[in-house]
Amino acid sequence: MYIAEQGKLRRIMSFICFMCILWQLFLNLTYLFRNTNWYKLNIPIFRTEKENTIDVVLIGGSSVYEGWNPLQAYKEQGIISYNYSVASAPAATYIMAIQDIKETQSPRLFIIDVRKFCSIHWNTTMDGELRHIMDSQNINIKRLASIEYYRRLNDLSIKDALSEYIDLIYYHSNTEALTNKLNWQLSDNRLESNQTDVYFENGFYAGTSHTFMEQYCTQYPVSGRSVLQKAVKACYVDLLEYCQINKVPLLLIASPFAMTEDDAKELSCLEEIAREHDVPFFNMNKFYNDMRLDFHTDFVDTQHLNIYGASKFTSFLADYLNKNYDLPDHRGEPLFEIWDKKYEDYCKYETEEGLKLKSIINDKEQAIKDELTMRTSNNIAEWLFLASNSNMAMLMLRTELSDNILSEKSLMLLNGFGLKEDMLEGSSSYIGYYSGKSIFVSTEEQSYAGTIDKMWGPRDDIDYLISAINHPQVCVNGVNYYTDCNGGVFIVVLDINTGEIADLAIINVEANGELSIHHKLIEE
Repeated sequence: MYIAEQGKLRRIMSFICFMCILWQLFLNLTYLFRNTNWYKLNIPIFRTEKENTIDVVLIGGSSVYEGWNPLQAYKEQGIISYNYSVASAPAATYIMAIQDIKETQSPRLFIIDVRKFCSIHWNTTMDGELRHIMDSQNINIKRLASIEYYRRLNDLSIKDALSEYIDLIYYHSNTEALTNKLNWQLSDNRLESNQTDVYFENGFYAGTSHTFMEQYCTQYPVSGRSVLQKAVKACYVDLLEYCQINKVPLLLIASPFAMTEDDAKELSCLEEIAREHDVPFFNMNKFYNDMRLDFHTDFVDTQHLNIYGASKFTSFLADYLNKNYDLPDHRGEPLFEIWDKKYEDYCKYETEEGLKLKSIINDKEQAIKDELTMRTSNNIAEWLFLASNSNMAMLMLRTELSDNILSEKSLMLLNGFGLKEDMLEGSSSYIGYYSGKSIFVSTEEQSYAGTIDKMWGPRDDIDYLISAINHPQVCVNGVNYYTDCNGGVFIVVLDINTGEIADLAIINVEANGELSIHHKLIEE
């Protein structure tokens, strides 16, 4: 009987071992086949950080990882921190983020950027933004609970969530993963920081592009406050209550961005609710001047800081933390000496990229100055040179036939700027769009429409229409600028950085074949 029992136990243990192997194989396949986009990497890297060494963790979306520079915060205040953030991480996943962080770290402070609670960022689908964060999570109860919470919060069906519960269903056909070294490195959902050059240390991604932002930002004071969507408010209150019950040290911030008036009112509402729950709330959008934030130079787009803005944001917030929280200064400690070397490496990168960024900004500023010359220039070669700058877009329309023929000199001039004789010669109408390498011209099409997607969010896009149908139109954001040009070509020149009309011009072919130009913007 003893031998029989022994055999039975062996079979049970063998079955359990077999199931464990199957489970581990399932996990490894799941992590292997997931996407490896850069925006998910800082969380697998976070899991390889030495346990209980991080004092401050920032949670949020791309506004966090393009704003807070942990290396700079260490150098200036001795703060050891990490950006636990992925692109567009839904606010409904922040409790899961806290739980995941506490598995390996015991931060003295959790900082959550509340901007994902603004309605413009609130997503109600099971795909896209939710997948960004779930792709970086281990398969466990916390992850499943977070998916279920998100599903119920947004009133979605179980069917909608099935490929999130078991994401191998979604990624099973991603056979390219088998040839990608990074996928294999992520087969345990962990990644050493030296295995990728995408991020600088501790989840900071340096924004190195630029957009002029002066005309897009509402500034305080703004009267009134918005009423939050039901699901948004429920999620926000759940987060605050979870942190209170579980004694999670929490600071809520609103990182700087180009607010609309509605954004400002929603932030005021979030701040009031935080106050009701005795949770500190630091709306940094009230301190642009104190931060020395420059909307002319410091932004990638309406939502994100570039390296100039990130440096100012980091210094300002790090100083605030130093004054208001009892955080240790780790500078000079042997465990963190490597941070000094990493900061030096970052400074070299920042210097190189800063020079490139400054050149981009200078080029845009020069284009604005050149617009003044363009509007009064009667030298067609000079005008075409300025109008064909990569910072400009030309919208062109000719509806009538000109009897005059281009001279060889005029034809060579047009060809030198990538333009053809069809622009001013031919028996049919001509429409054209010209901006840098983006060119559309046609003597057959009667209309052409598009959008210059120059920043984050539809409010800053430039919609245009060029049409020879019925009433001729060259429209920018619904305004028709077309003026009869008697056989010439009518051109609207747009500054794609500011969205302003740089010039309204008519180019004609004179009887001698030479080109002439008339400026309607000045005349009006």
